[in-house]
Amino acid sequence: MDHRLQQLTKWLEKQLKNQIELIPIVGDASFRRYFRIKDNDQYIVMDSPPELEDFHPYIHITRAFRKLGLNTPEVFLAEEKQGFLLISNFGTKLYHYELNASNVDHYYQLALDDLIIIQSCQGIENWPLPVFGWEAMHKELNFFTEWFLDKYLHLAITPDLLQLLNDTYNILLTSAVNQPQVCVHRDYHSRNLMMLPDNKVGILDFQDAVIGPITYDLVSLIRDCYIDWPVAQVECWALIFYKMLQSSSQLKSISKEEYLRWFDLMGLQRHLKAIFIFARKELRDNNDFYLQFISRALNYVKQISAKYPELNVFNEFLLTKIFPAWEKKKVFA
Repeated sequence: MDHRLQQLTKWLEKQLKNQIELIPIVGDASFRRYFRIKDNDQYIVMDSPPELEDFHPYIHITRAFRKLGLNTPEVFLAEEKQGFLLISNFGTKLYHYELNASNVDHYYQLALDDLIIIQSCQGIENWPLPVFGWEAMHKELNFFTEWFLDKYLHLAITPDLLQLLNDTYNILLTSAVNQPQVCVHRDYHSRNLMMLPDNKVGILDFQDAVIGPITYDLVSLIRDCYIDWPVAQVECWALIFYKMLQSSSQLKSISKEEYLRWFDLMGLQRHLKAIFIFARKELRDNNDFYLQFISRALNYVKQISAKYPELNVFNEFLLTKIFPAWEKKKVFA
């Protein structure tokens, strides 16, 4: 047993006044870990090393979201110095494993309804949400260059390539910052949403919430790195949300065409970010679990970059350099 797990177990046994056995849960692409307590369905335990993952945003945001009527875990106990949390257990019905062609419309509509509520959040008490603007998004795109193109694929990063990439990134970021800026969950997808009784949605992994582009969470949900759906169905859901936003007065003067362009280019930024994170997990953290999802994300990038003439040069680079280098890796392709 590792040292932190020993500390966590000792703390929980003292708080719950009972001997316990912790069962690991597959977590997210962060340094946090999650556990179930054997023979106890009430709680989930979060281990969030303070030097790596501050848990205070989690506490403040879950309280704010719960006040809005959203279903986020309740925090029962917190050990601030060590970064331990005891939170409510939403069960095992994760969207990622439960969605299928016959139920996806229903459950995505529930998630879209909750997304409207998230976007209505006007602020978090005691925790001002950071702005996810040009600088932060550009940093993520530079990490794609560094971690995926350079360190993972070993492509030569020439001045001409840097110019091509910078031109592409500027197109994506200009689109992003021109959108209405709202409260953004930032990881609103099938591995962070749970099916609860009474048609409720359990929302997880919201601690990185920001103020950012209005299409960010939408594209995370319906153009998901972990599960994919037919192109026409994705556009149908996007337009359903467009009508919802119009009804809530968020997009009164924005055309359907401009909105869909926002949606597409936001997805491109999101997927380039996801690709570098998945590659970095293997390179830096010796965790190859997420490599299996890179092919889907790259296919999304290919689909969207082929759609817009201003991205033709990037699309050519993708097809002639990135895809062949990725195929040579022979991992989960």
